[in-house]
Amino acid sequence: MSELTSALERINAWYQEKQTRSVFQPGLPRNVINNLVKDLPFSVPEELCELYEWCNGSSEDSDAIAFHQQYLLPLEQAVNLRQDRYGLNYGDDTWQDDPSWFPAFKLWCDRVFYVVVLGDEKKSSVRIYDPECQDYKVYYESLTKLLLHSAEWLESAQYSENAQSWEVERSIDAKLTVKYRILESVNREDLNWAGQ
Repeated sequence: MSELTSALERINAWYQEKQTRSVFQPGLPRNVINNLVKDLPFSVPEELCELYEWCNGSSEDSDAIAFHQQYLLPLEQAVNLRQDRYGLNYGDDTWQDDPSWFPAFKLWCDRVFYVVVLGDEKKSSVRIYDPECQDYKVYYESLTKLLLHSAEWLESAQYSENAQSWEVERSIDAKLTVKYRILESVNREDLNWAGQ
């Protein structure tokens, strides 16, 4: 089992144990994935294919933070967003929009995405796409790192069933951020909390 699949299994196990549910849509067969991405102007890395084989999107329930506060878009929706004539930039030429960016994840705000940066056959770095704040930093060196961060964050959470919520101590949260995210994307105050 790959690290990516192992991280997905850990995330799913947390939801099954704490909330007796899954937040994942069923995965897609490889031939369906290949068909959906065939018209994209780039090759889709193995990591992204493996992710969509395991699950085709996550629930957008307000408490579904399976991917560290991001929702995984269903593959067809992500492909349509990438192929939209306005692209990710909503027709605003002042916003960055590289044709090789693939908007796999989104935050609750429609204009903030984790974009998978394509280009490597096996793995893809993950960058934030927030044109309003002009933030396009690479946050994770791979999808696997994002998923490992998500799994460990959930496993560290103190969960309250009555409140249907969870929290991670700020110092632990900071240490996980420093452990998994690319250093340049980590806030200086996070480094202080993590003792770096």
